[in-house]
Amino acid sequence: MRISDAWHHKRTHAFKFRLSVDEGVAPPPLPAGGCMPRYHFNVYDGVNFLDKKGVELPDFMFARREAIRYAGVLLEEGARLESLGSEWRMEVTDGTELILLRLDFFVTPSSAVGSLKKSE
Repeated sequence: MRISDAWHHKRTHAFKFRLSVDEGVAPPPLPAGGCMPRYHFNVYDGVNFLDKKGVELPDFMFARREAIRYAGVLLEEGARLESLGSEWRMEVTDGTELILLRLDFFVTPSSAVGSLKKSE
C-alpha cells in the first residue's frame, strides 16, 4: 500500500472530526457570502493522489494547519507500512489549482548508516 492509499483512507475519516477538535479554537467568521474556500491536499509519492473533492476551511491558516496535521498522519502510517520511499510531497491548492503551500519530505540516511551496513 502506497502512502497515498493510506492518505485517502485516513483523510476520509479524519476530516469529519477536524474542526470539532481543533485545539478549542473557534473558527473565524465566514467570508462575505457565507461560503468557505475549498482547499485540496494533493500527495505525490511515486503515485499521485489528487484530492478532487477537497474540503472547505475558514482560511489559509486553517488549511496550513490541516496540511501539517495530515502530513503527520501520513508519516505515522508510512512508518508502519514502510512505504514512504525516499521522498514525497503534499501540495495544498485552492479551487483554481493554484498551489498555496507545499510540504516536502526527504528520507536521507547519513553516511554513518551506510558505513554500518557495509561492516555487517
